[in-house]
Amino acid sequence: CLPLLSGTGSVGPISFAKLLKRYRLPARLSSAEDVLALIGCVLRRETEPCLAQLSILLGDIESQLTTAPAAVAAAAAGTDDQIVAFPNLNLDQLDKLCNSFCQDVYAMRFDLTKYRTRIEQELVLLSNNNNNNTDSAALCSRLKKLNWSSVDLLEIHLPSAAWFPDLLRHVIVQLADRVWARLRHCVGLAELAHCQTLYTLVSCDHHPARLDTFGVCLAVVSACQLLEVPTVRLALSEDHAWLVFGHQLEHSAEVSWAGRTLQSLRGQSVQPEHPAGSGAGSSWLYLNGNAVLCETHWLTLVAMVTSISPRITGGQLHPATASTADHQQHAQLQSKPLEGLKQRLLWQLYDFGHLKCYPLALINLADLESANPTHRQQQRQPRDELFEDCSFSAPGESVAVSLYNEAIRANLVYYNNCHVYPYLALGGYFYRKSQCRQALRYWCLAARTVAQYSYSREDAEIYKELFEVSNELVPRLLRLSADTGVSSDARSLAALLHFYDAICLWEQDSNTPVLHVGWADRIVKCLLLFDPVARQALKISCREGQELTSAEDATKLSNYSPESVKLLKSVAEGCSNALLNPRYLLGLSPTVFLSDSTASKPSPVHSTASSNCSSSTTGCVPVTLRSRKMCGIASLFCQARLNSSAIKLQLTAQSQVHFKRPHQQQSLQSQPQPAASSASATESARAKRLRFRSGSEFCS
Repeated sequence: CLPLLSGTGSVGPISFAKLLKRYRLPARLSSAEDVLALIGCVLRRETEPCLAQLSILLGDIESQLTTAPAAVAAAAAGTDDQIVAFPNLNLDQLDKLCNSFCQDVYAMRFDLTKYRTRIEQELVLLSNNNNNNTDSAALCSRLKKLNWSSVDLLEIHLPSAAWFPDLLRHVIVQLADRVWARLRHCVGLAELAHCQTLYTLVSCDHHPARLDTFGVCLAVVSACQLLEVPTVRLALSEDHAWLVFGHQLEHSAEVSWAGRTLQSLRGQSVQPEHPAGSGAGSSWLYLNGNAVLCETHWLTLVAMVTSISPRITGGQLHPATASTADHQQHAQLQSKPLEGLKQRLLWQLYDFGHLKCYPLALINLADLESANPTHRQQQRQPRDELFEDCSFSAPGESVAVSLYNEAIRANLVYYNNCHVYPYLALGGYFYRKSQCRQALRYWCLAARTVAQYSYSREDAEIYKELFEVSNELVPRLLRLSADTGVSSDARSLAALLHFYDAICLWEQDSNTPVLHVGWADRIVKCLLLFDPVARQALKISCREGQELTSAEDATKLSNYSPESVKLLKSVAEGCSNALLNPRYLLGLSPTVFLSDSTASKPSPVHSTASSNCSSSTTGCVPVTLRSRKMCGIASLFCQARLNSSAIKLQLTAQSQVHFKRPHQQQSLQSQPQPAASSASATESARAKRLRFRSGSEFCS
């Protein structure tokens, strides 16, 4: 937005007045239309925006519309959309705040002594590649007179090609330390809002500030932009933020904290333990390498607008001084003027094409559109065979549903279906519309998506979402939809079983259990709401584990003789529908399985399903279970009368028994073998996701 750096080390002050004059806009930002016009002019420029300036501007607007006494009183009375005027922005004061942040960044000096040799080598190599370029030669001669223990990055002005990963990581850590020095260390306090902008950081002159993970990352990225540190970008998962850097953004660095402790992760790389979809060890928090990378600062601007929180926090409250109880009193109040401004800003960014790769921004816009429709005609996406299971172009669908489906499409196209919130959001939309079947369908897809991970304590946010769906929303929706025939709908029951199966699969092989008695009680109550006719119309099959389809498994099979392969295939095909012949195991018979006539006890799952399906007039509904817990009680789901005790006992059984608890490790200290290492000695960071209703931010 402002070319603060001329490329030669000279720094110009930030001035909103000059910026408005350049774009031929009114001298003051006195309305939402003026702010939209300014952002529109910024989006039309070829140069990327100044993140610090825009973050402070948006933060000031958010603060005045959510903390001013008049705004709070109007929101409590429900008349804020008619009474509350656009805040009076003091541009001179904003200029002071922006320049204060900039001067704090410009005043930093970096100790690059241990990187001196490498920098000089990179510059010599760059000079040789450019046929002894005079600029590179002059820079080399200037570096010889440099004090390497106190370097001004703007003074040396290194070319982009000379920044190697270790140097970039060192600068990022130093900038993060400077931001952390101004923060109030209070990790673990309850939900707070408005902690994601630089305005929160620079407006706290006499007391420490509070920033969530996104705010810390944004401050570091903004500082890197001011210092002309190249290729440092923001990376966003659904509940966390970190930085990526390098010419291909192949390196990463944490700048946040670890769980409820103040153990810093600053500078550490973000490396998933396993590739996407591998199961054990993979965490939802980092999305298995499928996070949103803000490769340009335009997408960072989208993240800034998406993180705007319209939640009212009180007229006399300040995000850095108010107590937790004060914030909770206003948790349900929303600023309608700020919601309207955010909605219009997101539509503006949508029109410029900056939302197509950001599912969470599309979800925010869809949420706002469902609450306050703008009667805008949405361009429908053509039907694609790849997405035929998601019904992207249903006739007569609303703009909100179309946006939700665009978020699902972006998740499938760009992120390997690793994002969970697009399905949860669309399921929540159908829940609010009391459309039970559609809500169950998309909640089932959300659970299937999260099932590709293994649960850990880092995933507390998605755990709370799924817990709310399973234990509150689903029972309430089934009771309210009893008159619509859902209780006798076998497909709705099948979707519910798939949902619970995916939750069990998420828990399977993880070091932390998911299901407890509270889960099991609600699951049984939900199943009891369905008629026996619906249960008996199910055809349940179990497919525990994965099929042999990979090249590695094919290589393993090639080591066996053809007879052995044939035998293995026959065992795999028949183990689920017949009993193994004990005489074959003793070598007394060539028949692997007992025939139907000689089998003393047929398989309960398939015999029940087939007999029930033959008597059903609507046809069988197939259900394939993949988790060990659900496969163990599959036969109970088809019975006319549910065995509640058996289901609860199976669902609350421990999935992992080899994981040693801390008290077990202490008892093993006297033994010669070493104690098993804990999977997570301290809880990892639980940063609040960037959603329109966010406000549950951890602060540091």
